[in-house]
Amino acid sequence: MSTLGKVLLGVNVLLSLGVLYLASQDYAKRKQLNEAALKYQLVLDGVAVEPIKTDAEPDVETIIVSVTGPNGIASTKSVSKKLVETLFTGTDQNFGLAGVPTSQLDELKEVEKKYFQKIDGMAGDDARIADLCGFQERLPNGAYTFRPGVLMVLSESFEERQAVRALVPPPGVRWDAAQLAASAKAARERLKARFDSASAAANADAPETARKTVEDIKTKIAANPMDKAAKEQLAAISSGGPSGPPASDRHRRLKIAQLLLGLNPSPNWQKRVALTVGLKIYQLAITEQTSRLELMLTQTKDARFADQQSHDAEYEQLKAFAIENSKLVDQQDRVVKGLITTLAADQSIFDTRTAQLNALKTELSLLSVEVNKKLVAQQAVEKALFAVQREVGLTLRETGRMEDDLRTKDGK
Repeated sequence: MSTLGKVLLGVNVLLSLGVLYLASQDYAKRKQLNEAALKYQLVLDGVAVEPIKTDAEPDVETIIVSVTGPNGIASTKSVSKKLVETLFTGTDQNFGLAGVPTSQLDELKEVEKKYFQKIDGMAGDDARIADLCGFQERLPNGAYTFRPGVLMVLSESFEERQAVRALVPPPGVRWDAAQLAASAKAARERLKARFDSASAAANADAPETARKTVEDIKTKIAANPMDKAAKEQLAAISSGGPSGPPASDRHRRLKIAQLLLGLNPSPNWQKRVALTVGLKIYQLAITEQTSRLELMLTQTKDARFADQQSHDAEYEQLKAFAIENSKLVDQQDRVVKGLITTLAADQSIFDTRTAQLNALKTELSLLSVEVNKKLVAQQAVEKALFAVQREVGLTLRETGRMEDDLRTKDGK
């Protein structure tokens, strides 16, 4: 081979190596871009709601995800599990599934299982009520403050919050075992209903059915304002929290997000929830919950204002009643003081009369002794006088006899 041929061969080899290098660099960049785009979409949309079914053999090194292409059409794609695991680094691996969740529904079921295991493993119904509904904490100054539980955080209406709070013993009050058991059971059923509602498949007719039910009840109440059963049914619906299937897949995603983010406030768990449901739904869930809380705050202020007005009216009424009673008490107090003065005067007179009576009794006793002595002396005098009278009587009888004798003699 000539020298020129050798030079051209060397140039071709160098060019081939350069093309291979550029191709490898291009492939690495494309792979990096594809991975970044996939991560971006996973962060925005999260994992699939339900496990993706595929005919391919399961692979422990890959995970099936749903991605949306530029044309807006969703498709499934097998990606490296390590790639997705980099997103979930630093998230809570204990509260839900270990590792990367394959679907939102699997994560929700695992959280439900672990949470109810925690609840059922608590020592006592009071601990369950404190975790689910909240508890009254006594402050150093003796006042009480309410610490909300999970159901209070998840509440979607003012009526629901009131119903949940009613499951907590009032400040300073101790419920018996039966009351605590009933309250803990009701709280557990409320949380179970939330999990069931979020897990249910979407049903577009569900909201319309629920709306029609509420309208029918309101119609009954309008026709008969004294219908207590209808009012209780409407109150139960308002305070019962979400139930029934969601209206759409988006609504289902939103329900799952709201439930998961409300169960655990830790930053690591919130990061996992955001990656599981996607930042779009996560942000929407927070926005909706914020709107609900603002509405509840307005309703609470309105309720406090109405309560304050009622309190002011009742206070004025009780104040007038108290003033009237105070006047009556003052009047009765003056009467009582007068009676006390009269009683003291009567007591003084009584004491004086008692002293006089005692003195008269003493004098009577002395007089009785003196009279008794005089009576004894009188009896002695009377006896002597009786003896004298007897002697005089005998003398007079003898004198009479002698006079008779003299007359007899004179007659002869």
